[in-house]
Amino acid sequence: MKMKKIITIYLILLILPLMVLSQETTKYIESFYSTRVINGHSSELVPAGRLDFKIGHRMGRVNRLETFWGLDQATSRIGLEYGVNRWLMVGAGRNTSQKMVDGFIKFKIFRQSTGARNFPFTISWLSTYAINTLVWTDPVKKDYLTSRMFYTNQFIVARKFGKNFSLQLMPTHVHKNFVELYADENDIYSLGIGSALKVSRRISLVGEYFYLFPGQIESQFFGMDVVNCFSLGIDIFTGKHTFQIHLTNATTMIEKGFITETTEKWNKGQIHIGFNMVRLFTIHNN
Repeated sequence: MKMKKIITIYLILLILPLMVLSQETTKYIESFYSTRVINGHSSELVPAGRLDFKIGHRMGRVNRLETFWGLDQATSRIGLEYGVNRWLMVGAGRNTSQKMVDGFIKFKIFRQSTGARNFPFTISWLSTYAINTLVWTDPVKKDYLTSRMFYTNQFIVARKFGKNFSLQLMPTHVHKNFVELYADENDIYSLGIGSALKVSRRISLVGEYFYLFPGQIESQFFGMDVVNCFSLGIDIFTGKHTFQIHLTNATTMIEKGFITETTEKWNKGQIHIGFNMVRLFTIHNN
């Protein structure tokens, strides 16, 4: 009997760790509060069954006293974004800049996780479409519908380091069906980087930069050379709302605009105060 008890205890000690390991769960990690870093998308999606109502606003230049430091001028975007399921979301919006109408689809390929399944990154894919609806004013060039269309494809590779810091890279391709000069490229490539530093339970400091590879755009946009887009901001999360306040040299809130048409420079004080406001609605529970 004594030997049987020893064998039983031995088997329990041998099997118990295996039972604990088999019950280990997978913990998925989110890097950003919102589906946007500032202008560009983050790796995150709207939760399944939820609808985001987004208002984006960019004021005029802060270095212009005649416009009351930019408060007299503004561009804006109103959009809706819906979480189809835990790996897919869709969205659409209307921009006052060039009267652009845009739509997009974004999905997660992999999710950063620990536990039973361990993966070091979140990898998402973004594809967007936009069309310029301004009245055609060029008397020489014919107004083709295809000339008004723009497309973007983007990989988003993100990682949260520890509890408070997140970083993502955004290799991006923007296609323009129509360009101003033969020297301009229809396909424009850039590399974006976004970051978030959590300073409290509900507040993060965020930054974003898009490097436009040289030699792709020779023409000027409204008489000014195109430069790289750089933005800094703060995210405030209140539960149902996310409020983002930032400084940026871009005024357009879609990729075709802030990546390929930003012309204003930080070192010349050509900076804009902006905000994104997000309200989350529950359409159905999963």
